[in-house]
Amino acid sequence: MPVNYTSGTFPEDKLAARTCRDTDLLQAFVEANISVNAWPIHSRPLLKLIHRRGLNLRTAREFTPSFDTLLALMRRMHTASLRVERQLSIDNAFHTTLHNYEVLLRLLLLEWPSSQPMPWEMRHAVDHAYDSFDTLEPLLADLISQLLDRGVPSWRLARDILAAGGHDYGHSGDTDRLGPDGAPLPLTHEETAERHVAKFGITFGFPPSLILESLAGIRATTLHVRQDRQKVQASNDFERKMTLADVAGCVMRPDQWMIHVAIPVLHERMQPWQQRLSEISVEIEQLTRQIERLPPDHAEREHKTAQLAELEAEEVAPIQTVSDAFDNELRFLSFIRSNRLEPVATGSRLWGERIDRRIELIKRLLNRRDLLEPLDGHGFPLVETLTEKLANADSLQRSLAQDGVDPNLRELFSEFIPDAPLGA
Repeated sequence: MPVNYTSGTFPEDKLAARTCRDTDLLQAFVEANISVNAWPIHSRPLLKLIHRRGLNLRTAREFTPSFDTLLALMRRMHTASLRVERQLSIDNAFHTTLHNYEVLLRLLLLEWPSSQPMPWEMRHAVDHAYDSFDTLEPLLADLISQLLDRGVPSWRLARDILAAGGHDYGHSGDTDRLGPDGAPLPLTHEETAERHVAKFGITFGFPPSLILESLAGIRATTLHVRQDRQKVQASNDFERKMTLADVAGCVMRPDQWMIHVAIPVLHERMQPWQQRLSEISVEIEQLTRQIERLPPDHAEREHKTAQLAELEAEEVAPIQTVSDAFDNELRFLSFIRSNRLEPVATGSRLWGERIDRRIELIKRLLNRRDLLEPLDGHGFPLVETLTEKLANADSLQRSLAQDGVDPNLRELFSEFIPDAPLGA
């Protein structure tokens, strides 16, 4: 009886090279046996390798890179990513090369066997940000070594390093990759990262199916979905862990979370917002004049009025006040809690209580209308000043103690400073 490949069922856990050259059959095999997020394949070298060698799922689980190879992969990717940042003149407040390895740290902690207790120093390794790869690398190396000693297979750690270490490779800091004309470029951030990451997998001898698992993990981290695309959702345990690790910077100690995650992410959005807000005001003025010149029953009037409504909605969409910033953070934390943390049992055990405390903290601050309303009266310029002052500051406490800080702002953000010192 002939096999119906298009049904998503295959007689074996491999696909011959000659069959891989049939795009429809290759897609069906990849989506059914690896992940729906592993297709399409944007890396031409990877696709050529698959056409030459075929796909064999067993080789992914038989792949046993050594501890030294895992560290070499991590270092090679870090060095290359820094080079790309320099070549592209990327200078982000948050989406830096180092961010990839803080995500890797969280992903590796999620791989810790649930039957074995996690050492205190490992559990608290996520409390603070790291100022360089040199300070983070020894911890990652120790964690990888301990995971191997506890029976976590090296193929899994290799997949994690490839995915987390490259998921924001060459990130521009904006929500999408845009050309000089402001239109989206053909590939998103995640898809561009996949093309770079695949080359490292090939260089280090990864089986093609394992590379595809890593690339699917990268694509699963997609938050900004273009209008012409379907929403991306994690389709397996690895992708769920990857998407949680990516957004779980909020598990840091509150002051560290604020100055190294929440405010830097907001800071990256400031420049695009500033530019767009200035453009919108001109566009609204021009469109309003055009509408005023048209007779009430003119065919173009309805269309232009709808365009004006869209522009006015876009104008108020960016965060304009301190209250907006806290409200936006609350929505994101609630999204993390229900859509990223809940599906990962290990994550709920590790960080569920922490994230709940962050949510309660933001709710409490949003209720301080006595402090927020005077601050909100300063509007967008105060949010700009806030992000400039606090993004990646050495210390939230010392920054707030400086002259010129609004007393209301000082009182609000002092709530993020815990009583106990870091590491206590």
